[in-house]
Amino acid sequence: MIEVKGTQELKEELVESADSAIFKVDESYSSLLSHILQSFQTNKDAKESSGVNRMLIESLQQFNGEYTQEDLSIISSEGGSSIFLNLTSTKVRAAIAWIKDLLLSGNIDAFSIEPTPIPDLPEDVQQAIAVKLSEEFDQAAEVGQGEVSMTLKLMQERKRDLMDAILEEQQKEAEYAFKIYDKRIKDQMKEGSFDKALSLVIDDFCVFPTAIMKGPILTKVPQLRWEGGLPVSGDKLIFKNKRVSPFDVYPAPEASDPGTGDFIEHMRLSRKEVSDLLGVGEPYKEDAIRRVLENDISKGSSDMDSNIEQDKASAELKDNTFESNKNVFHALHFFGTAQVKILREWGLTDDIEDLDPLVEVEIEAIVIGNEIIKCVLNDDPLHRRPYFIASFQRRPDSFWGSSIPWQMRDIQKICNATARALMNNMGISSGPMMELNIERLADGQDIEELRARSIVQVTNDPTGGSSRAVQFFSAPSNAAELLAVYKEFEQRADDVTMIPRYAYGNERTGGAAQTASGLSMLLESASKGIKDAIRHLDEGIVIPRVELEFYYLILNNEDLLFTGDSIAIARGSQTLLREGMEQQKRAEFLQITANPVDQELMGPIGRASMLREMAAQLGYVTNPVPSRQELKLMVAKKAAESEKASQQSDSMAITQMQTEAQIRVSEQIQQAKQQELEHRREKDTADIQLRVKKMEDDKEVAQMKAMAKIKETEMTNQAKAEDTNKGIALQLKTNGGI
Repeated sequence: MIEVKGTQELKEELVESADSAIFKVDESYSSLLSHILQSFQTNKDAKESSGVNRMLIESLQQFNGEYTQEDLSIISSEGGSSIFLNLTSTKVRAAIAWIKDLLLSGNIDAFSIEPTPIPDLPEDVQQAIAVKLSEEFDQAAEVGQGEVSMTLKLMQERKRDLMDAILEEQQKEAEYAFKIYDKRIKDQMKEGSFDKALSLVIDDFCVFPTAIMKGPILTKVPQLRWEGGLPVSGDKLIFKNKRVSPFDVYPAPEASDPGTGDFIEHMRLSRKEVSDLLGVGEPYKEDAIRRVLENDISKGSSDMDSNIEQDKASAELKDNTFESNKNVFHALHFFGTAQVKILREWGLTDDIEDLDPLVEVEIEAIVIGNEIIKCVLNDDPLHRRPYFIASFQRRPDSFWGSSIPWQMRDIQKICNATARALMNNMGISSGPMMELNIERLADGQDIEELRARSIVQVTNDPTGGSSRAVQFFSAPSNAAELLAVYKEFEQRADDVTMIPRYAYGNERTGGAAQTASGLSMLLESASKGIKDAIRHLDEGIVIPRVELEFYYLILNNEDLLFTGDSIAIARGSQTLLREGMEQQKRAEFLQITANPVDQELMGPIGRASMLREMAAQLGYVTNPVPSRQELKLMVAKKAAESEKASQQSDSMAITQMQTEAQIRVSEQIQQAKQQELEHRREKDTADIQLRVKKMEDDKEVAQMKAMAKIKETEMTNQAKAEDTNKGIALQLKTNGGI
């Protein structure tokens, strides 16, 4: 049967059991204070009755190599060795080192911020895209009317190409904006000690059933800044991150995460931390804080739950409950729901004036003793609470998972029992044992101690037999069998935790682990368990914490370029999944694309982005590959130099052309002059030849004339002679008488 009790009945029961409560419920308390304390008592009782407290204590004791009080009493009653072979600590430390190496290594961030595959764009960008689409379709329609070849299929192809280009540009714009967010978030997380808190959470993650991180916690921290060359102190508000002990959280009995039901954290505050709240103003109530400080509500262990607090102090090596809680203010940080009417009774009226009195609203409150020093509405739009949890091995629908110590607790007990038996057996079988017939010992013989070279005096056997009075024998040694049992269960621990010995450098391995390739395959297979565990850490703590930081960044910064939807990418599990494989694929891709065709397609900027990504994984302090902006400047400078060289080359070419033209003109002029000179020479030669010929002709004519004249003269002379001869002849004839 299920008994249903009202609020008043529960309140009466809580008052009756107030001696075991950290905070006592009183009739004079306000309804809001009673509501918070009742929720705390309910959650605390559920945590105790479900065995979670026992699981936390035993997990921590097992990690520390300590027996529980129950086990110690049994071992003491049996006698012998109480050795504790801490196999659990080895496995836990190996898991911690493995996880931290992946999440907190120097060259790999635990997270990054990226836009969703189709990020939302601002309204003006969407309108610009719509206009561009309309113009593109209009141009396609005009071309389609003028060209017979523009079919419906071609128009659809143009549409798809355009949409792909728009989506690609949209993604590039979002990625550019989110690079700024990513840097700002990493800067804020660095200031808020995220890595330090995550390191402590990883320790809890491997030891306890559930690890808890709290953040962002708006905290004022002192800071030095330089003014005029001198250091000046000041305060700065940061979003701090904090590891919360699993002992100090009290989820609702039905909760599977901090966001379900009433969630309460038991905080331990120093006097200074409480006094620093004076003067802060709303939402802190200064009068309530002053009453806390004046009444000195820090009474050590008098109001503490003796069960869990004493065991916790002992396991954490803090002496005792009184010493570990001296000068400590115990506070409850409450996240849950409360009725509007009790909030109004307490004095909270902002934003709830128009609500129904019976409506439950999400609130955040801090209680110290019987004072509520803070109570506000949870202003997160999704009513998120600043707590994030993860378990090494999750339990479905449960806030508490299973830790490495709890998974191997039976194996640890068997190994311890085997080790104790081995020690006891080795002690018994390490030397000879003596059997004495005390009736035959002489008077005064010491039978309590066996010494070398001692003399034992005995009497004769009264029976007349030949039996000896002193006999030695050795107890059998079972060391080999016990060691075989221990090694068998030590290997079982590898299977249960999925953290094999060769994963943390144990050299006593055989089989495939003796070769490099075999060990690589075994490590890949063994990493499946740690992959799953890291995925729990990513999904439960890293991703939601970064998403909440992104929300606060967008909320408090109006100068950001892009406010679209985002997705947080945890690098831990992805790094483990792709660490070696991606680097090898990148190297192969670089080798494949090392050809002129692909390099022309990618260009120097695309090629440099690939090289830059590979160099980032190598852990260089400064990436040797130039950034995109530097490369653009280099390309622009080279283009300018090339253009200048081209211009100089063109100028030189023009000058050379002009020179060549002048040379050609000069040559042509010289050639013309030469031709003219030759022409003149030819003309002069022709003239001379003509004159010579004329002279020759004249000479010939003169000669002919002279010859003619001579001939004429001769003829004349001859005629004269003939006439003379004729006269003489005639004379002779006449005179001679012929």
